[in-house]
Amino acid sequence: MQCAGRVLENVISNSSDRLMDTYSTLFCGEAEFAINVREVQEVVNYPGYLVQMPLAPDYLLGFFNLKNMVIPLIDICPVLNLKSLSDYRNKKVAIIDNNNGGKIGLVFDRTG
Repeated sequence: MQCAGRVLENVISNSSDRLMDTYSTLFCGEAEFAINVREVQEVVNYPGYLVQMPLAPDYLLGFFNLKNMVIPLIDICPVLNLKSLSDYRNKKVAIIDNNNGGKIGLVFDRTG
């Protein structure tokens, strides 16, 4: 028990020296996923208009315009072989920044 107490004491004393990461949780069906909030630019409603690409894989739903940027829209449920619980009108899109100027939109059912 003393050993666990020292470990906890070290964690508490060191936590003020480090920046704690914060995560946003997203649901695809019943599965919950976490994404570092530093990577999430914003969460928007499912777009009203998509440009679909011929011969695109099922998970690439198309492209949409967000603040004069073309964003590819990816549905994570089929990528992970998960069943979605809602139709697209009720879904949300997390705009993910890859830190190189590129962005993608991840479609999910709801936030956590």
